Amino acid sequence: MPVPVLGIDVPARLILRALDDLHAIAQAARTLPDVEARLAQRIDELESRATEVLDAVSTAEATLGDGIAVGRPPAARVARYPGPPWPSEPPSRGARASRCRPW
Repeated sequence: MPVPVLGIDVPARLILRALDDLHAIAQAARTLPDVEARLAQRIDELESRATEVLDAVSTAEATLGDGIAVGRPPAARVARYPGPPWPSEPPSRGARASRCRPW
């Protein structure tokens, strides 16, 4: 049976549905402080963990920096190798060329 609201006939089921929706919104609003408190606690935990990780990274960087400074420069490490272990140019045509794959 329609109910007159502001001069408009509105079915009773729509009014009940609107009241039910309003009730759901009120319940959600009541839980917001708890949700906010849990989120704030989780954010604090993540921030403290991030601080721990950044401290560990700083320590690792310092340790690696000390190790690199003690080691030989890269050019000195490369100088002991005369060249690559493979031929830099294709083999010449000759007796040995038949046993090698063509480049």
